[in-house]
Amino acid sequence: MQQERIDILLEIQRIGVDGLVLDFCRQIPILMYHPALVDPFIAKHSVDPRKIQSRNPDDFQQWFQYRADILTGFMKKLRQAVQKQEKMLGYACPIITRVPDNAPWLMIAFGLDIERWCAKDLIDGLMLSPFPLCRDDPGHYHAYHVEVAHRHNKICIGGIGSKKLIESGTQQNTGFFDPQPVYNWAKKQYQAGVDAISLYQSETLVRMDYLKETLTVIGDQKLVAQRAKTMPEPDFPSDYPICMDWHTNVPGQHSIDVSQVGDGAL
Repeated sequence: MQQERIDILLEIQRIGVDGLVLDFCRQIPILMYHPALVDPFIAKHSVDPRKIQSRNPDDFQQWFQYRADILTGFMKKLRQAVQKQEKMLGYACPIITRVPDNAPWLMIAFGLDIERWCAKDLIDGLMLSPFPLCRDDPGHYHAYHVEVAHRHNKICIGGIGSKKLIESGTQQNTGFFDPQPVYNWAKKQYQAGVDAISLYQSETLVRMDYLKETLTVIGDQKLVAQRAKTMPEPDFPSDYPICMDWHTNVPGQHSIDVSQVGDGAL
């Protein structure tokens, strides 16, 4: 299956794209408890990861890292194949990975070892998705992701999700959208040091007339900060998921606690 994915991406590269964006937000966790993963782990470590019962992420660290290393191996194969084809084609094809803006330990739990990807030059940058998905830690860690990327001379692109920017079945703002939180969300990411802001589901967002004024200036850091400060804040609940990933799940469909989420346990 890994080679099939690589072959598809190489075909896309040959078409002449400017780069490859790998969307690892669909769907995390990338690797779970398939016997092909579990059995070799048991053979090597004499531990069955399915029997680990703990609310401490450290107790899962060996298992989480083992899974993440498998995906890192895939990224290494892809990078080598893309670089080989770059020489044949005569132009560069950077690799950007779209990942959740989650805590460091959660990234490993999800199979996304971004520190190793950057350190080993397997990617050219990160693209963040605001994606609270795990009830153990639904926070956003922009500064962490920026620091990792910049430490290894990679770019880090912030993200604005489509949640509450649009609603299914309507092209009108019926009260679910207000621009101030969008400016504020972008401002926070600029303050953390992101190099740019990405818009997810932009093919839909750009068709909405009520979004046009906001979206066309989101790259202007000075104006974004000004509007975030001067525009009135809407009376939304504190957990209103505006700007989040479309598949955001609150309080979270995943946890290390199997008693809370059943098959969604990390």
